[in-house]
Amino acid sequence: MTMILDNGDLGPFLKNSYGDEYLYPVNRDVFNRLGSKAFYASHYGESLGSENSLFVLVGSDSGLLIRYLNERSLPRGSRFIVVELPDVLQRVSEVLDLDSLHPQVVVVTPDMLDHQLTEFQIDEYTYLSKVFMLESIGASDQNLPDYIDLSVHCNLRLESRTWQVRAQLGNRDFALKQLQNLPENHTGFYRLKGAFKGKTAVVLGAGPSLDEVIPWVMENREDLVVLAVSRVCQRLCDVGLAPDFICSIDPQTVSFIVSRAALELQEESVLLAYYHAASELVGQWHGQQLYAGPRFPWDSELNHDDFGFSGPTVSHMTIDAAIKLGCSQILLAGVDLCFSREGFSHAQGNKERESGVALVKRSLISVKTNGDWDAETTVAYANGIHAIEMLAQRAKEAGAELMNSAIGAAKMDGVNFLPLDQIQIEPMSPSARETLREILPPADADYRCNHYEASIQELKKARQKLVQIQLLCKKALKANEGLFGRGNKQASFQYKHEMDRIEARLNKEYGTLSKVVKHYAGDLFLKLVSPERNISGWSDEDIEKVGRGYYQAFIDGAQEVMALLDEARHRLECRLTEESPSPDLKVLRALWQQDNTPGRLDLWRRRHPEQWDRVPTDLRTDLEPLDEVYAEQRRTGGECKEHEFDPAVFLEDALHRMHQLFRRQDREGLERIQSLLESREEKGADLVKTLMTAYLAEIDQQMETALTCYNQLLEVVGDSAMVETALRRIISLTLEHNDLENALLALQCLAEMSPTFVPQYAELLRILGEYEAALAVYEDYSERFPTDYNTLLKMAHLHQTMGNLKGAQMVTDFVLEHQPENEAARLYQQELQHLPGMEEEN
Repeated sequence: MTMILDNGDLGPFLKNSYGDEYLYPVNRDVFNRLGSKAFYASHYGESLGSENSLFVLVGSDSGLLIRYLNERSLPRGSRFIVVELPDVLQRVSEVLDLDSLHPQVVVVTPDMLDHQLTEFQIDEYTYLSKVFMLESIGASDQNLPDYIDLSVHCNLRLESRTWQVRAQLGNRDFALKQLQNLPENHTGFYRLKGAFKGKTAVVLGAGPSLDEVIPWVMENREDLVVLAVSRVCQRLCDVGLAPDFICSIDPQTVSFIVSRAALELQEESVLLAYYHAASELVGQWHGQQLYAGPRFPWDSELNHDDFGFSGPTVSHMTIDAAIKLGCSQILLAGVDLCFSREGFSHAQGNKERESGVALVKRSLISVKTNGDWDAETTVAYANGIHAIEMLAQRAKEAGAELMNSAIGAAKMDGVNFLPLDQIQIEPMSPSARETLREILPPADADYRCNHYEASIQELKKARQKLVQIQLLCKKALKANEGLFGRGNKQASFQYKHEMDRIEARLNKEYGTLSKVVKHYAGDLFLKLVSPERNISGWSDEDIEKVGRGYYQAFIDGAQEVMALLDEARHRLECRLTEESPSPDLKVLRALWQQDNTPGRLDLWRRRHPEQWDRVPTDLRTDLEPLDEVYAEQRRTGGECKEHEFDPAVFLEDALHRMHQLFRRQDREGLERIQSLLESREEKGADLVKTLMTAYLAEIDQQMETALTCYNQLLEVVGDSAMVETALRRIISLTLEHNDLENALLALQCLAEMSPTFVPQYAELLRILGEYEAALAVYEDYSERFPTDYNTLLKMAHLHQTMGNLKGAQMVTDFVLEHQPENEAARLYQQELQHLPGMEEEN
């Protein structure tokens, strides 16, 4: 009998006073106050007006969002892919001609998204960083649970399609950090290739299982090579565990903020930083440090072996490092890539664990754990699982085995689950630290100065080549003018040959530096990428304009790169000054402040105590603020907004997660959310807590408690969604216990809220034998929605039940008149013809 509410029927299209036609299960009453056009203008603002952009819109708001796009002036070069649930899209096609949409708009089902992304040239939009995913109002509200999976699907597909393109294109932040870190990128990780062949390594990530493994690591410390991602250092400081390697990869300042505790371990651990790691960490490190990847972004004898890493995160870099060290057993600890049973995504000492925000995210998906239960994870973690599986294959090829002892970690192909008490470790002598001291060169003043001077000479040579690139491109500009007879030149194809020769020289003689110009000044070249021309076609003027823009971008880009090289050279010269007998501390202070590396004063003071003793008192006073800033950095790292969240958004997300978990009857999941809600006191928190109590009571078969809570929610003023949820649950519970009278009262309230529930109200009246009342409800409804043919057929059956065969026939004939292909109506008509008494009626 609960099927009265759970039959998946989207109901008829309703129409509000603004003329918007919508499906109530998708959009409820969201557009009734403003109308869809005004609502969209307010909700999306200018976000849909960006030119040369690719928008993936999740859901169509019963077709209203498609209509909105189709009727407005769309931005040049932009395209819109609306991804809709198949059942909803079928209904939308009833009120909207999907074959006559604007050429920049297309509507697809989820299985068609990949193909459409290719058709709409997603790579070009990715080059421009102009790929956006937006949710429709219905998808965001998630009144239909299937929109949760649809959003996750679209997000996964977009991330997958854009990741590779971004990796090939490179990131300007990475490029800038490479030159900024050049002074510290003096000792390459490649020196340690195979240094720990046959040994056991443990990779310490920030996942919740880290806490379980730390005691085992400390017990076996001397026989392990310990590599830790930088953000777990606070936890390691708390327990007194200094790893052999602290690994860092991200260039953003926030990476330093969450990893600043690494500075407390700099005398004991080696910093292994990818060439574009955060300069605040790299530039202030007092101890031994190694870099990985190329030292220079162009071909150079000083690059040695590239020895780069694979994978999107620092955890992947750290695993890859353990493989390259030659370790035969690599234990992943805190590399869970899913939430623990308690709902934590991170180990102790991480802000994500404290906030609980991750647990209420709407786009969570499930993965299998080593313990074979389902655990929640994020889209980013899901992508990370795939990358580790690829690393596991690489480890196997290198004769290494990846292991994970955490029963609650995500199950990954190629990563063997092995409890800690079953891991066999060979004794290691000499220790990892002794091996490192033996292999790595002492980074003394002479070693550093040789690196600085060699790097300066390399920068000078690169600058000279950039000047030659500019000269070639100026010649190419003149040839481009002649190709189409511009600039008082006679059009001639010989200019095309000249441009080809110049392009060949740029690619051959200056190949890697040409790529550097495109890389570092990518925004200048990306302006030439125009999806608009791919839509409207190319003219001779377009070709000439792009050629002119291309070579001018080369000239301007080379100038930009030269400025970056000059800045890098100045930084290297300042490092030489640090090693000189009488450094200009005012010049050094200016650079340290510019680079946000105040800790270099402390580093310089430690390296040159005698010089510090000779610094005048007034200059020491001028330098003291650097020590204060450095102490504050180590204490707080500065303000970080990474984990801040809006309380209202938190409650809204928590409510959606509760609905999901209740539908799955996941009591443990609901209890985790309940623990987060206990401390919430903002407006609306009490309502959410009451609903949580009701959900848990239902799961525990405590009907009276559940009904009491739901009835409390019926008293809420101004929250129709909460009231509707309570009414639906009351109906479900009362029907389950055959309390039809109370079910009818609740369903009557729902029917008054929305006509979508009217047919269900009439059906329950029929079940209760109140035929006249049911017929009156059906007749009133059919006057308002004469095209809801399924409901009309139910009314016909009711006529038959009441003995009114003529009424049943009239309704059925009406349905077939307007929908002759309706098979159910045709069969029912035939059935009516053979009923006793039908001939008399006729």
